Amino acid sequence: MYPEMTFYTFPELVMTDRNNTSLCTRTRANGCAVANLRVDFEVRYRADRDYVERGEAPAPRYYDNIRSKPGEIQLMQSETWRANRDYLRCVSDFRRKHGAILLTGTFKADEGFTVKGGTKIIANRWDGANGETGILVWNADDKPAKVSVSFGGKFVSASEPERGEVDADEPIPANTLRLYKYRHAREY
Repeated sequence: MYPEMTFYTFPELVMTDRNNTSLCTRTRANGCAVANLRVDFEVRYRADRDYVERGEAPAPRYYDNIRSKPGEIQLMQSETWRANRDYLRCVSDFRRKHGAILLTGTFKADEGFTVKGGTKIIANRWDGANGETGILVWNADDKPAKVSVSFGGKFVSASEPERGEVDADEPIPANTLRLYKYRHAREY
């Protein structure tokens, strides 16, 4: 998928990552956030509803009479439902908190900044109308990564969905997002 192509061509459209199960893993939530996609998952069947409402893992037999079965039944059985739900809520709240950048800002993809360090680092940039730039970095690795972000503006803060404001120089925990905020160079 190339979200940059869509956001440059149709910046006014809200794009979603459609998932045909009632599960959104931590990895998927992070990938959607850094790619500027909204999360969309389906609750189509009784077993899906029981999974979302009560955390009851569905048995494959509940989908026997359904032609187009959810694709991740085994994952739904193995994943911790509550932890995934809580993390998705945390990431959603984080994106809303920084919405002037991450939700209504102008998507700039990988333009105008550099990120060094880590082996599985994915990052994109947004310019907010509020005079701030945000660089959202995802450490997609299964171990912490020490990264440095370089941008031409004045550094403001670094924050993560679960921990709030953090020291920008400390390693990013495994499978975690971090937002580096800057004032636009023209603003100071």
